[in-house]
Amino acid sequence: MPENTEKIDHPAHYNSLPHEVISIVGYMSFAKGNAVKYLMRAPFKGAYDEDLRKAQWYLHWIDEHYAGYEPIDPQRQQMIEDNIKALGDRTELTYPLHLIALDFWHLARNSLDAAIKLREKEKENDGQE
Repeated sequence: MPENTEKIDHPAHYNSLPHEVISIVGYMSFAKGNAVKYLMRAPFKGAYDEDLRKAQWYLHWIDEHYAGYEPIDPQRQQMIEDNIKALGDRTELTYPLHLIALDFWHLARNSLDAAIKLREKEKENDGQE
């Protein structure tokens, strides 16, 4: 086995919350799992805004292409909620994740759209001062 398998098997940016991200998203469709993955890893990967935009892309794709109902089982809902608590007051992450756990993907997309727009406006305003 190669050295340093932690970077491959259990990288910190997926394993910095109470529940490893794969334990949650491994039971979701590809697009839905990726949206959750990017939201949960954003604070730990080092590309926060990029991960928000990636999650946004998947939420838009889901809204445009996926009409199926895919409820999240209660165990995974609880795991998402546990991870949300560990994320603290990052509402741009936690609010969409709450909505996803409740299977409100369209509302999660709208929430993330608004959060990204607000972050961009704040950065723009910071640059003007």
